[in-house]
Amino acid sequence: MIRHEACPICDGDSLRLGMVCRGVPAHSVVLHHSRESAVVAPRGDIALVACEACGFVFNAAYDPSLHHYSDGYESTQSFSETFTAFNETIAAEIADQTGDVGGPLVEVGCGQGEFLALLKERGCDLLVGFDPAYDAARSTVAGRPGIEVFARTFDGDLVAGAPGAVICKMTLEHIAKPVAMLKQIAELASRSRQCGIFVQVPNAGAIFSLGGFWDIYYEHCNYFTANTLGHALRRAGLEPVTITPAFTDQYILAYARHAAGCGNVAAALEVQSELTRFERFCGAAARQCEEWRDKIRGWTTAGEQIMLWGAGSKAVAFVSFTHAEGHLLAAIDINPRKSNTFLPGSGVPVLSPNQAKTCEGTIIILLNPVYRAEVERECSRLGIDASIVALGGSECIYAVGS
Repeated sequence: MIRHEACPICDGDSLRLGMVCRGVPAHSVVLHHSRESAVVAPRGDIALVACEACGFVFNAAYDPSLHHYSDGYESTQSFSETFTAFNETIAAEIADQTGDVGGPLVEVGCGQGEFLALLKERGCDLLVGFDPAYDAARSTVAGRPGIEVFARTFDGDLVAGAPGAVICKMTLEHIAKPVAMLKQIAELASRSRQCGIFVQVPNAGAIFSLGGFWDIYYEHCNYFTANTLGHALRRAGLEPVTITPAFTDQYILAYARHAAGCGNVAAALEVQSELTRFERFCGAAARQCEEWRDKIRGWTTAGEQIMLWGAGSKAVAFVSFTHAEGHLLAAIDINPRKSNTFLPGSGVPVLSPNQAKTCEGTIIILLNPVYRAEVERECSRLGIDASIVALGGSECIYAVGS
């Protein structure tokens, strides 16, 4: 099961095994238009380990050959007003910091160019993106003057001149060799002393604190805390300027610059803290998973009709760990591209909110509580009369639409 016997950050070979889950979907957000296709989707194993030398947590069973980021990959979150507002704030901050620098702003892992479009709206003239899942047919930036997107993995040699900034949002957690990727970014950034590097990753510190098993999925082979992200940046020859939590602690935002040489190994006290937090997470996640299995079985026995709100990676992970597929009517998602598709692995049908209002669901499991207000408004607007149970933190149940 273990494929990687050394830490991808520091090359340490003393690894502490924690969470194990076999046969999870390799892709959480590839669209499947038939249940049959969804059920036979490729699967892989998760074996979360912590490096005893630096504290970094990663999936030692990860097999990158299972991943094919193509135009069937649907990860956009831009249909959510809550997420768009957050993205707009980050775009404004980057535009303000790089306004006088000059040179193109380069995004590594740009998806369909949604963030590039926000930067363009804020006056950034030259923008370059890289993403193997880029599909010009469904991108709003295709053909726009000043924006060039390469439908491939990152290659700094394709960027002309010295960049004004390099941006890497929600990508590093997917990369089997993250320091190698950061070194590529550092090499590109070294063309200009003024080039800033902006990195955004999921906040594993928050995941570990919550026991959030629903945030453990195959695409994410790396789990960065603020400490281990800083360590990875330094190992790549980058100097962190700021590393801060964002979006109710769900993400970490790091701003860094190119530096001479690499940083030292993490302090022993920090490493022990990382290892202790990881061990506590593994125990808490197992308990929460069992509690959710019991809860769902109890609801089903009582005649409740259960739906998920969200048909992305959290939904796939939640079902994979709880094996709840036989108890779920559907997953609801506001992304119209996901309507009438099926969750990878489980084959749970995905419906739009408008479709879901006819399903007579009585309980909705809200997979990300940051969207609570947005979901509550949508349920009220459509007349969906259900109790909503939100994952994460203290459980919150409230009726809407009645």
